[in-house]
Amino acid sequence: MLAEPKPLLDLARRGEEVVLTDDGEPVVRLTAVAARKRKASPGALKKWMDEAAAAAAAAATGRKGMTTEEIIDDIRSERTAPTDAQMESRRKWLDEVARHAAAASTGKTGGPTTEEIIDDMRSERC
Repeated sequence: MLAEPKPLLDLARRGEEVVLTDDGEPVVRLTAVAARKRKASPGALKKWMDEAAAAAAAAATGRKGMTTEEIIDDIRSERTAPTDAQMESRRKWLDEVARHAAAASTGKTGGPTTEEIIDDMRSERC
């Protein structure tokens, strides 16, 4: 260790724990000291911001994309509300499902479930 301390110090700097022994008995433990955080100087911060701006400019395509609000408005404009006839058809179908469910719910077991009734009727609707 005394002849060549640098390799052991380098190991400790990289986060490895180095234990020195004397006749097989641990005597000294070398570990890295936590590095102090340095505040960035104003010059270093400006350099970092300039580099980030340059990288963003290099990656820019020149195209302006749609905003979130524009995308949502576009999707909404493509939707059409159901017509009165479609709404009436849906109401009739739901009324029919409710009638079948009420008729099937006699309290007896073994009859069709509401889900089975709806599945049977769904084919009529489609």
